[in-house]
Formats: sequence, structure tokens, C-alpha cells
Amino acid sequence: MRNLIILIFIPFTLKSQTPSPYCYPLNVGDNTLSNTIYSIIQNKEGAIFIGHENGVTRYNGKTTYNYLIKGKGKAISNLVEANDGTIWCRSFYGDIFLLKNDSAISHPYSNSSKKAIPSIWLCNKKIVVVEKNKLFVSTTNDKLVQLNFTKKSNATLYAIQQNKKEQLITAFPNNKLQLIVLNDTTVKRTILTEFSLKNNTYFLSILNRILLFSSENATFYEYKNNRVFISDFKLDVDLTATKITGVNTINDSLFGISTFNGYYIFNNRGKLQFHLLKGLQISSVLMDKEDNLWLGTLQDGVFIFPSLSILDNDLKTILQDKEKISTVINLDDSSYVVGTFLGRLLKFNQHHQLKQTLDLPKKSEIQCLHYNHYTKKLIGYSDGLFVINIPKFKLEKTLSISSTKDIYSINTDLYIASSNGFICVKKNDSLKSILRNTWINELAALHDTLLFVATRNGLFSYSLLTEKCIKIVLPKQNPNEGVRSIKTNKKGDIYILLTNNHLLFKNKNNDYLKIATLPNANKLKLNQDTLIIITTNGIHFFNTKSAKFFYDLNESKAFVSKNFIDFLPFGKSYLKINQQSIQQFKSFLKSNSVKPILKVKRVKGTFSSDDEQWVSDFSKNNLSFEIEVYPNIKSKGTIKLYYKLEGLDEYFKLYDDPINNFKFTYQLLPHGNYTFSCYAVNEDGLKSNPLSIKFTIKTPFWKTWWFNLILIVTGIYTLYLLYVWRIKLIRQKDLKKMEDEQKKVALLSAQLTAIRSQMNPHFIFNSLSSIQSKVLSQDRTGAYKDISTFSKLMRSVLNHSSKEFIKLNEEIDFLKDYLYLESVRTDGKINYQLNIDETLDINFLEIPTLITQPFVENAIKHGLLHKTSDKNLSITFRKQQQGFSISILDNGIGREKSSEINKHINPQHQSFASEAIKKRIKHINEGLKMKINFEIIDHPTGTEVKLNFII
Repeated sequence: MRNLIILIFIPFTLKSQTPSPYCYPLNVGDNTLSNTIYSIIQNKEGAIFIGHENGVTRYNGKTTYNYLIKGKGKAISNLVEANDGTIWCRSFYGDIFLLKNDSAISHPYSNSSKKAIPSIWLCNKKIVVVEKNKLFVSTTNDKLVQLNFTKKSNATLYAIQQNKKEQLITAFPNNKLQLIVLNDTTVKRTILTEFSLKNNTYFLSILNRILLFSSENATFYEYKNNRVFISDFKLDVDLTATKITGVNTINDSLFGISTFNGYYIFNNRGKLQFHLLKGLQISSVLMDKEDNLWLGTLQDGVFIFPSLSILDNDLKTILQDKEKISTVINLDDSSYVVGTFLGRLLKFNQHHQLKQTLDLPKKSEIQCLHYNHYTKKLIGYSDGLFVINIPKFKLEKTLSISSTKDIYSINTDLYIASSNGFICVKKNDSLKSILRNTWINELAALHDTLLFVATRNGLFSYSLLTEKCIKIVLPKQNPNEGVRSIKTNKKGDIYILLTNNHLLFKNKNNDYLKIATLPNANKLKLNQDTLIIITTNGIHFFNTKSAKFFYDLNESKAFVSKNFIDFLPFGKSYLKINQQSIQQFKSFLKSNSVKPILKVKRVKGTFSSDDEQWVSDFSKNNLSFEIEVYPNIKSKGTIKLYYKLEGLDEYFKLYDDPINNFKFTYQLLPHGNYTFSCYAVNEDGLKSNPLSIKFTIKTPFWKTWWFNLILIVTGIYTLYLLYVWRIKLIRQKDLKKMEDEQKKVALLSAQLTAIRSQMNPHFIFNSLSSIQSKVLSQDRTGAYKDISTFSKLMRSVLNHSSKEFIKLNEEIDFLKDYLYLESVRTDGKINYQLNIDETLDINFLEIPTLITQPFVENAIKHGLLHKTSDKNLSITFRKQQQGFSISILDNGIGREKSSEINKHINPQHQSFASEAIKKRIKHINEGLKMKINFEIIDHPTGTEVKLNFII
């Protein structure tokens, strides 16, 4: 009895999930649409237009453009494309807008008085606008003309259907269903019925039958032989309890009904196939040119279904909190087992219904699973090797073993690929370790007599007969490469995936062939004649018979790499394992056979349109434009654009942009005719028709005949002006030269005056008297030295008097001779000292000729000669940042006492010398070679003169 209760209770405790077709939400980054969607259409070029709460957005598969809506409200619905490509739409205030290129233009209808919010339809290649009991038809120039076929009628018009040459309109006078048949713009007939309906009927064409579906009572009515009757077509689902928002045909065998409880898909017999987005309010449906099904909702945005044959089984409600899938294995074509990171095993049938669960003793990751078809046992690793009895789904035993990466069985023997070596487990659970301390990745058997062992250190073979393990020598280019995965077939072929991403093929003759290099490849699987290469970004399928890759399952084929764990065959389908869901590919998406269409957008620059080409003046010519590619939903940004500017480029160039933002800018091109050509290639290699843009840059004016004539006349006139200007310039130079010569003469005059003031007669007389005294006193040596020094001094004065500047060392030599003679004539009572900075380049620097002598003479004559005690004179030469300085320091009586003495002796001498020095310095400072400034500093004992020479 207890067991019976358990058997009854278990099915209710296990949660079952019904897989639904895989879909993904539309996400366009920073330009995310409003979650309130009202209308979705695709125009002839392939662009997606979405009407939503905030306006209208155009989407090209990667980027968006938002139209600026001016009016009472921004919310836009009821998008319809006219025959000329213009998109018509309306706001919820009844305003109608036309979308042309990048502009939203308000239609004059918006300014008219309205009894109800209009609805827009396309019928007989014309735009038809319905406003309660009014009907308007578009004419040329997008004008609307009212049809007066319902005079004085209070009927509410609703849906419109095109049937060959007839237009069918549903109307509801006095809440009765009525059908009006138009022939072009005239009423052909009116069909009255007795069916009491208020409004909202939808036309549906199924198997050449014209049906009217009422959203009020979820009943189908049929139009046939000029009458309307209740149809025998019925649904196997009751939809009367939910609000119906639309009906549409998906393809020849399927149609859908939009409701506030998701989207119902039925076959042409009315049997429910799918119930998509349960609980969501569906507002709009689109089947685009690439067979993507778009569903817009009123609160949750847009969802895209790439295929109805790709099912997504979400296991979040089955898995425990934070539990994730670690590995999956299929037992047969009707069941598979899921292992989790919490040590749980979940068994599912072919309908993805959970049938059994088992918690292992330790809640640790199930690293790998293997099914032994011979013993009907499931073997796996989760902190130890465990064995599960599949019929009973019960744990039989566990073995302590290293972390296991792969398991292979032959009859009752198990072979384990662990992180610590290759291990053989016999029937009696005895263990034999081979290749110890070696990380084993995978195992593969050949004819059940030979095992191949893929390791990080290379490939090994293990004979089941001799129990010997031998390392296999790989080709020369990969001798020490590790092996990630290995697979074998019955023919004896071996497929080897190396850690350097090389895929090798080894045939039964032991010949190696490199098949391909596959970045991010990590595992191989073999399904009959199909080799499956699993990478982190997708799946590659390789036909072993033809030795060719024949399909790539990537993002453009509804493969999402995020949270991807494994991929394995399951019956006639494939399972893609994610962390918390399992995706089943009952069939793969076909290659995209829709040709890309190229469109020029947002042209800017100096060019203006001239018939079939653009024209610009030569000056500052610039052109920028964007190329948009439609349709571009499946490619996921893998569209490639090739372009060439004839006249500038020799070959086509690849513009590979992950967001397909193809922008071009050309500036300052030479004059001439150009043709910009481009074409796109979609994700499956299908090439678009070429797009060409012709533009011309006009010939610059300076290459015209009239400009050449003006240039010649202007040249002659310019030469004349240059001649006049040259004569004037020569005269100005001559005048400047005369002024410079006059300044030079004035400078030399000041220089000679200064030198003349230096060598005063008293100095010469006193020097000669001193020499004479030595001659009379028989001091021949001293007299000879003094005469030699005096003659050298006189020669320096004469030589330097014609020079404006001399070297600093020559100035120093002159001072030495001059101070020596001054010292001699005062009987050595003057002590002098010359201090020269070692970093000062006296042989290179120049100084105005004998500029320091007047200051030295003043120090001796007016400062030291009147002093009775020690007479000291110090001259210091220092280097400065922008030149050098000279300091002349004496310990004389000072300027004040000297001035009083000189007033009695010679009041005019100092004035003459000072004026000469100032005049000379002024002339030097007017030149460009150097600037001189000096200052006289009175000390308590003596005077200091500082000269700063700025070079």
C-alpha cells in the first residue's frame, strides 16, 4: 500500500516543462525601444519599422533610427507600407504621418475633424483609410479622397481584405455583421447577415477559403458564393475567455491568433501547434523576409522567433535554487539524463518531460556521464565513481577514484580518463592504473581491441589484448602537442583535435591529413557520417564521406554561446545544453537565400543632386554618407561590405564592422568623375546586387581659359608692382644703411672719446716718470720690464681703438698691464686682485673694447690714492645664466669724500669721463649684439661697480 501511494505521489512531485520555440528579446543597446509595442512591419527593402509608445523606430538588424514625431502624442500604431515605399501610420489622437527617408511628415488629414480614430489598410495597391462610416482612398501625391458609398449610414467599418479584384469590407450597422464588396472604388454589392456582432472581425485566407474570425465570440464565418455563413472551420482551443487582438497567416499551413494570453499557432485544420509567450499581451505580429517571427507585446517589448523547429526547454522551475547543469547524456532516442553541480540526476523522455530524479550522496559536481548499453548501467563521476541502475534509477555502488573526465566501457570493463592517469576498472572493481600523474582528456576505442588515450602530453594507444600503452608519434609539425579530443569510426579512421586547434585525420593506412584549424575548438562528437566540432562560439559540421564542412551552427543560425555547455545528437535532432535550459534543434535553419539590399542613407556634404549623380564645386569638396543593409536580422552583424571608389581605389576593400555601421567620408578629392561601388555578402555567402553612386567634382576655376587670361594680365601688373616695390625697397635699404653708418660713426666716436679719456696725460706722464726713476737708479731690469709693459699697453690701446668688441681674455690682459703700471707708479702701495670664474669661457666671449678701464681708473684715482692705509682693489669676472658680470670693488674713501676733494682739485674731469662712458653704453645697448647695465654700490669702506653683460 505504501509503495502504491509513493507511485501515485511521485508524478505530482516532479515538475514537467513543455518546451516552446526558442526566442530572444529585441535588444538594440542604448536605443532600446519602449516595451509598449503597437505595430511592426517590414518594408520592401527589408527594414523593420516598429510603432511604439515613444514614436516610430526603424531597425536594420543592428542599429536604429528614431523618427521625430510632432503632434499631440508620440505613441504610433497601424504601420502600413504604400506601393511607393512610403510608410503610413497614425497616432492615438487620429493624426496620420508619412515616413519618408528619415522624416515623419504630418498628413493634411490630421488637421480635419474626426468622429473616430482612423485605421489604415493597403488594398489594391492603394492606401485605404477607414474612419467609422467614412472611407478614404489615396491618390497621386499621397492625397486622400473620400468614397461616398455609405450615404447616411451609421455603419462602423472595420477590416478590409483584397480578393483578386474585389475589396471586402466588414461593416456593423445596428450591431449586425455586414459585408461590402467593392470593385475598385465603386460598390459592387452589399451582403446583409443576421449575425449579431458589434465589431472587430478579421479576414483569414486558409486553403483558398475566405474566413472572417470574430474576436467577440471566437467564431469563424465564411464568405462564399456571395453569401456569409457560419463556417465549419473550428479551433481545438477555446479562446472566448481571452481578449483577441488579431489574426494572421504565417505560411501555407499555419496561422496565428494574437491574444492577451500569448500567441496561438494553429495548423490549417484548426489544431493548436504552439502557444507562445503565455500570459503576455500580444499587440502585433510579423513574419519577416528571413522567416523570423516577430511578436510585439503591450508591456514586454518585442520577441523574435528564428524558427518554430528550435525548441527551448527552460529548467529553472525544475532545478533547485542556484542549481546549474554540468553534463548531459542521451540513453537512447527516447530519453536523456541531466547531471547538475549539486549531485542530482534528472531523467527526461523525448518530449522533455521529467520522469525520474536521483540525489547522489554528496552534493558535488557531476563531471561526466557514460551509459553502458551492455549492462544497462549509467556510470558517472561526482566526488567518486558511481554506478546507477537505469531501469530502477537507483544508485548501486560508488568507487573512490580521481577526478574523471571521460568514461568508456567494453562489456563489463570500464576505462577511466582521470586527472591522475588512465585507469582500468574490472568487473570485480579491481583497479589498474596506467600513465600515472598524467592528465587524460578523452578516450576512444577502435574495433574494441585498441583504446586511444588523449592526454595533455600527446596521444597514446592501449592494446586490450597485450595491455601495453604506447605513445603515438604525431606529424612533425605537432610532435609534442596535447590532444583535447579524439573520435574513431568503424572504418578505422581517427579524428584528432589538438590543443593548438588543429584538426587531424588519420586513416587506416596511418596517413595523417590536416583538415582545418578551428579557433576555440574543445570537443569532437561523431554521429554516423557527421563529425561535430564543438567550439565556444558555435558548432561545425563535417561530412566524413565527402571530407567537407557543410554547415556552421552559429549566432546567425539561432546558436547562443552564452551559458553554453555541450552539444549532442538526440535521435534525429540535436540537443544544445545550457546552464539552466536545454535547446532542441529538430531541424537547422536553412542558408539565408534572401539577397541583401543596399540603401544610401543620411547624405551630407557639399554635393547637390543633379539627375542621376551628385555634383560639387572643387573648393573644400566633401561627401559623407551611410550604407544600410537590409534585411539583416539573421546575420547578427556578420554582413560584410566590399567597396571601391573608381578613380581612387584599384580593388574592392572589405569594410568589416561588427555593428554594420557602414559610414564613408571623402574630402578634398581631385576634380573629375567618380563612381562609388559596393556590394554586401550575407552570413551564408549570398551576394547582393551592386550599388553604384556617381558623383562629379567640377573643374577648378584656375584651369579655365578665362582664368588663364586673367592670370597673365594679373602677372604682368604684378611684375610692374614688384618692380616699383623693389626700387622703393632699395631706396629704403640705402637710407637704412646710411643711418646705420651714422650710428656706427657715432659709436666709434664715443668709443674713441672713452678710450681717449682713459689714457689721460697724467697716467702716461706718471708711468714714464716711474720708468725714468728706475733708469737713473740703475734698475735696468725693472726699467726694462716697465718699458715693455708700457709699450704693450700703448700697442693694445692703438690696436683695440678701431674695434667695437674684443675677446674677454684680451680685456683681462689689458687690465693686468694697466694695474701693474698703476701699482709701479704708486711704489706698490695698491694691492690688486683679478678673480676669474673657471666656468667662464674668456677665449670665446666678447666684450666692448676696454669698457672696464674707466671704472678701474676711477677706483684708483678717486678711491684709493687719497687713502693712507691699505689700498685694495678686487676685480671679479662671473658667469651668469644669460651672459656674465664684472665686479670692481675698492676699499677707498668712497664717492662722497672723493667728490669733495675733486671739487678743489679738478671739478671737470669726472664729469667728462662719466658722460663718455654713459654715451658709449647707450650706443651699445641700441645694437643687437648685447645689452649692458651697470650700477654703483656704496659700501661703508669703499665703492663697488657692477657691470652685467646680457648676451
